[in-house]
Amino acid sequence: MHCPQCSREIPVGQDVCPGCYYWKGNDVENSPPSTKPNILIFMVDSVSAERHSTKVTKYLQPDAIAWNFFVTSPAEFAEVTAKSSGAWQILLTDPEVATRYPEILLSFIDANPGLIAAVEYKASVPPISPLPNALLLESPQDEDEWLAMFYHLINRSKSA
Repeated sequence: MHCPQCSREIPVGQDVCPGCYYWKGNDVENSPPSTKPNILIFMVDSVSAERHSTKVTKYLQPDAIAWNFFVTSPAEFAEVTAKSSGAWQILLTDPEVATRYPEILLSFIDANPGLIAAVEYKASVPPISPLPNALLLESPQDEDEWLAMFYHLINRSKSA
């Protein structure tokens, strides 16, 4: 098998690319169906996006979340979502992405029926969402609030 990320040969019997350390389990398109939601975090602020992704990995994977990716640009978003239409259940974004790239996000939401879209605000939450039917969330202040926010998204995705 060749690595989809760097095209190097992955030796038979190994799951990790020796060049870029891509884990073949990261292949959302060819992964088996899961009852656990897949989450995509698209935020301009790379520190916030990575913080969320790291906490998802630490606290929620593999028990509550299947796939967990974060991106910080439209190009990265396009790369991750290119072959995974219909594979996503949760999208977490920030107000900057929601207002700068609404057409990208709306197309993604349409391609993933039942997707729960959420916009996280660091300050007060506005009365109107920049995305139709998106949940508006206040940034959590501690680990307990963070877990509550993510379990809320997970539970909403299961009932969608």
